[in-house]
Amino acid sequence: MNPHDDKTIRRVATVPESESDFAEWILQNDLADFLQRDLLDDRVILYASFSHLFLHAVLVPPFDPKNESEIADLMDWSLTVDSTWALTTSGDDAWIAPPLDFVGSKHLGKGEKLVFLRDSDLVDPKRTYIEISQKLTHTLSLHHIPERKAWCKTDDRGDVDEVIKVHDFDATDAGRVVSMDMRALRQYAGLTGQWLFRMFDVPRYRSGSFHGFASEMSRQSIPGGSNLHGWIHVAEKYASVSRGIQWANPGLTKAEIARTVWGSNAATEQYESFIAWDWRNQTVDTFSCDPAELANYIVPADGPFQTSPAFFKPEVLRKYKADPEKYAIEGRTISCRGAWYLKGWGVNDAGQVHAYLCDLGKLPHTEQLHWKSFNEEPKAGLSESVIATDFEGRWSEHYEPLESLRSRCRELHEHPCDWWRLRDEELLRRTQYPLTDTRQDWSDELLNLDQMVVESIVEKPIRKRAKSLGRELEHQWRGIRLLQECLIGLGFDEQRSKELVEPLSTMHFLRSALKGHASGSKQSELEKEARNRAGTLLADFKTLCERCDENLHIIADVLNKDDSSPHSGN
Repeated sequence: MNPHDDKTIRRVATVPESESDFAEWILQNDLADFLQRDLLDDRVILYASFSHLFLHAVLVPPFDPKNESEIADLMDWSLTVDSTWALTTSGDDAWIAPPLDFVGSKHLGKGEKLVFLRDSDLVDPKRTYIEISQKLTHTLSLHHIPERKAWCKTDDRGDVDEVIKVHDFDATDAGRVVSMDMRALRQYAGLTGQWLFRMFDVPRYRSGSFHGFASEMSRQSIPGGSNLHGWIHVAEKYASVSRGIQWANPGLTKAEIARTVWGSNAATEQYESFIAWDWRNQTVDTFSCDPAELANYIVPADGPFQTSPAFFKPEVLRKYKADPEKYAIEGRTISCRGAWYLKGWGVNDAGQVHAYLCDLGKLPHTEQLHWKSFNEEPKAGLSESVIATDFEGRWSEHYEPLESLRSRCRELHEHPCDWWRLRDEELLRRTQYPLTDTRQDWSDELLNLDQMVVESIVEKPIRKRAKSLGRELEHQWRGIRLLQECLIGLGFDEQRSKELVEPLSTMHFLRSALKGHASGSKQSELEKEARNRAGTLLADFKTLCERCDENLHIIADVLNKDDSSPHSGN
């Protein structure tokens, strides 16, 4: 089934309007081709429920398709999708009956049900809902995401892979399909040693003019190949009904599954080459990130050391900063929803991003290509802090304003006080430096910074505290001004109090002007002022972080000490 094209299944399951099309439709000449093509698609239908199409797939142990008695046994299937595990009693005895108990076929009874249709007024009094076998979802590490109507996992790029999905074609239960990624089905079928087995029942008629078939029906075999068996009865120009089974052995071998789990072998892996600084031979050249071509202190090789850094334009990070739900930038690491992980990246004094060849080689090939597109020769060496931590094995004493400010915000959040509360802990991770030195990046990071610092001020207790300190307050005053009044009430003179909150005011003003309704000319003017103050937007941002960090430390120390004073609780 193509999830982006539902025309095929609609043609199979929908009554045509014209009489000539209807006369052809009830012959069901399209049914076998539809079923066979579906097995060749990237997604296979596990369940379909329409007024004129019922299809239900389970897994069964292998059988002999040439054995007529086995086929006859399987053709006796009597299974509804709402059969589940059930509490069963007989006299004084009680037990749990499996979903495929009493299904009319001995061989089918040995199988495994994948799709369950359930209903409860507690969930939805008007509609049934779908559940998937937990054995399957747990084995394949799938998780139900309700808004996607799918059981999902992340792929090797960190994107959401909708492995099993419910497709609702209308607002009723008679218009629903459950499809599954064939690669995942092949893996699970191979693990369990089972075949895919699909049962179908296809009544075709025109609603309102159909009154049932005669008790005696002439049944003809459905031609469809060596993996399909069934019969069809056609009442000419009136209606038809078919019923049958289809099977396939889609399973991977255990060896194929093992290779999938452990990843491809070295012969099939792809490695890109990067311009890098070979500090072993004191040269800049192009080197592969293939670990077999890199040297270290234990394994000798002719190539550069694996910790040779490659340098990149700062725009390389824009992709990761733009999608914080998918990518996490924390400290000197970048991760992608558990799909891949890059450690040890950094920024040198020229504003270039760097990463080591050994770490680049661990990225998926598509990600290597992304980094390569921003690769350039080094304009400066590694920073002193990176050399200290990565090569000298000591803590760096270099002060990093944003990291220090983040730590202070984290400490305030983890040691609760009434006047401070982070609205979203993700802000501690999301807030980064504006490395690209563009107004867009600058304004985006000012927004994150303001949300992390200023929007964490809780106004109600601050206003109450200021009043208890005898300050006269205006109704329209917000968090920063209320902090200033608290500081005055605690003994700071007005000028010093204003100086302490000034970096927060500046941050909030810039955020509002750049991300709000300020004119383009005003935003250009603010950018010019920042460049005049510090040379670059990054340098100005760092200075603002440093001032906020220093002053927030003083403010927090004063306010938190005052928590225990008599007037703080009034």
